[in-house]
Amino acid sequence: MSFREKILWATLVAGIAPYLWYFGSIGLHLLGFESAIEPSLPTLIGTAIWGTVALIIIVAVVALYHRNEGTMLPDERERTIERRGIVFSYHLLCSGVLTILVASWLGLGLLAVLHMLMLFFVLAEFSRVSIEILGLRKGF
Repeated sequence: MSFREKILWATLVAGIAPYLWYFGSIGLHLLGFESAIEPSLPTLIGTAIWGTVALIIIVAVVALYHRNEGTMLPDERERTIERRGIVFSYHLLCSGVLTILVASWLGLGLLAVLHMLMLFFVLAEFSRVSIEILGLRKGF
């Protein structure tokens, strides 16, 4: 496994945990479960900060542990794989923006719109990382 792939895996694992917990809890709250957290702006911001700090720490640990293995300078194949991930995540993000515009037009509240915005940002980023991992694994 290349150094770049290890960093991408660390990004995926460290980044997905807090958002999976948060949006899973929001989903349970919407289904009516009492034990789930209630959606609020401070909780959303706290989850974003917690997720970012966890991501930085885990990627730094992986980078320090494997610092002699390689470099993050991409070759032509890795640039192509990265471009594919960026294109897909861009389309996903644009679809999310259109969905948010329609939801706003239909009268959804500000808190729901902010949650949708964060959800689409997170989905776009994790789809980019997943496509890059798949590209490095499969070699396309």
